[in-house]
Amino acid sequence: MLSNRMLNVNDLPLELLHEVFAWLSTVDVPGFDAATASIKLGWVVVSHVCKRWRDTILNMAVLWASIAGGVFTSQELCEELIRRARNSPLYLWDWTRVSPEEFTRVILRQTVSRLAIDHLERIAKLALDARDPATVHSILGRPLPQLRELYLEGREPGARDGQFLWLSGAERTLISPHLQTLEMRLVFFPFQAPALQALCIDHNWAGADITYELLMDALASCPLLEDLELLDVLPLDDGVPSRPVPLSHLSTLTYSGSPPDFTLLWDSLAIPPRAMSTYRSNS
Repeated sequence: MLSNRMLNVNDLPLELLHEVFAWLSTVDVPGFDAATASIKLGWVVVSHVCKRWRDTILNMAVLWASIAGGVFTSQELCEELIRRARNSPLYLWDWTRVSPEEFTRVILRQTVSRLAIDHLERIAKLALDARDPATVHSILGRPLPQLRELYLEGREPGARDGQFLWLSGAERTLISPHLQTLEMRLVFFPFQAPALQALCIDHNWAGADITYELLMDALASCPLLEDLELLDVLPLDDGVPSRPVPLSHLSTLTYSGSPPDFTLLWDSLAIPPRAMSTYRSNS
């Protein structure tokens, strides 16, 4: 029979305390609070409740790794979080959740760019400001053994001005053997990601000269691709389909562009009949 006696929270077994903190890290996430225009500490606050709690949570390296970058603006604080993360793969990500109208977003992504250069081989999840070619070059041609998710933003979402960043060449290739999700917003460069499952390239009417050949080469390097989203990737009508690129695992295809470009793309891919396709004309 279960005892009716309430267990004092300070007497919780260590294993249960770990579960509580792990749960708390998912429901009280640190980050920018739009209501107060400030950054809230979230679950980090519990590390100051008592010595036992602090010692326990300091030993949960994966929690600190999940907020290593993109959450707090101070680079010094981020370096301390990375130290607490020990050898856990790092997340440098959460600035993407901050509204583009907030100046805090600018500071967060600048901090992430500096952190990424120093800790590249440990990053599992990275959101990078790709408007600075020097920042992008720092991740190209280098091994990225831990990287699983990558988001690249060439301009603010919805922006219509500014220079589109387009890089090509063998020395400017993203090499990531375990990358599973790649999103390129207003930026493009070749990549080698044989484990990629989800790819989004959004050029937002930028008018970048991404060639048909470059796009097909990129898709051919992703045999495990399941979700493909191509939005206003212009122009494609310079290409002539030859042997279709096989994407036997594809389940969803989303395309926005001109009817001729979509026809060319459709003729250039060999996808399963069960795959769901969505097309939106921009003409």
